[in-house]
Amino acid sequence: MAVQFIASSMSRLRRFAHRIDDGLDALRLQLRERRMRGGPARVDAHLGFGTPTRLFVSGHVVDAAAGDPEREPAAGLMADIRALARRYVESEIMGARLTIRHGGAQATAVTDSDGYFSAELPAEPQAGGGHGEGVMLREVTVTLDHVPGSRQPPSDFTIEVMTVPAGTRFGVVSDLDDTVMDTGVHDVRRHWRKVIRSDPRRRDTFPGLPELYRALAFDTQGVQRQPIFYVSSASWGFYGPYTRFLDLHRIPRGPMFLKDYGLDAEQWFAGDHARHKTRAIERLFEAYAGMPFILVGDSGQDDATIYRDAAERHPGRVLAVWIRDVSMDPDRKGRIRSLVDALRDEGVSATFDAELRAAAEAASEAGWLSQPLR
Repeated sequence: MAVQFIASSMSRLRRFAHRIDDGLDALRLQLRERRMRGGPARVDAHLGFGTPTRLFVSGHVVDAAAGDPEREPAAGLMADIRALARRYVESEIMGARLTIRHGGAQATAVTDSDGYFSAELPAEPQAGGGHGEGVMLREVTVTLDHVPGSRQPPSDFTIEVMTVPAGTRFGVVSDLDDTVMDTGVHDVRRHWRKVIRSDPRRRDTFPGLPELYRALAFDTQGVQRQPIFYVSSASWGFYGPYTRFLDLHRIPRGPMFLKDYGLDAEQWFAGDHARHKTRAIERLFEAYAGMPFILVGDSGQDDATIYRDAAERHPGRVLAVWIRDVSMDPDRKGRIRSLVDALRDEGVSATFDAELRAAAEAASEAGWLSQPLR
């Protein structure tokens, strides 16, 4: 009874907090429109994803006058902390109206209370039907039609969309922190210092990771044959640093599924890691029906369990599960080894090691690499 009462009370409190948050957002919008003192706005585009027939786009509308923490150099701990705070508390603009166009198709969107928008629209037919060309980037025009409280005229921005042709052998879904990016999870002080670092040049990847991902994605002619998607529980405010990090280390870019940390009526701050990652995986499995996936994560959270559950829901769609060992807990290591063994029993290529060497060997033996590892 006590547990049910606490759960019920927390649920009511969460809904109450959500209503207050919505009310404050609405009031802020009304004041902005009434005063007409809003400055110029910009669209921070996210790399979209799509197929030869459908495109999925998203982005963030923010106050351009507030500056861009990704383009302002940060030096020292306090500068990094300020840049980190700005990523979580940006001058987002709710209620902005946008038109998204591609070829003869168009869609409309309105930003939510945190300034985010998303849309889906048909893709313009490609010569050859979109088969055999490899992964391609297509451009979508986003027109910022109306910014509440601003006399800014309509302005155009460009969003790139990564399209994956039918018949692609597989896709890769990868975690970021502690899988691609070394955050020093074993050392608490080192970990948090790395987490707040503003400059991606001061962050490290893992030995061999860039080479493995390039071999999975690109063939010897430099054509991208397989897509890589990145899923993280980090805020969308880290989209810029993550993208620059991938470029600096020559790790293939890919659409990212990050989190909006706004209040939600059903859960505090948009839910937990498992729910977020599961939703992203399900969205990709639905968008690319029939295409199998390699799922890559680490032992710092529940990636092994999430990926095992995905394999159970989609028999035959999960080619491999690769888990980087970053845990110092013997019990956690034992649980993950059990999950890996269970996946192997179901015919899934599963590995668990600190450097993903076993994963690279398994990929080479299975013929999943489009170029030799260098």
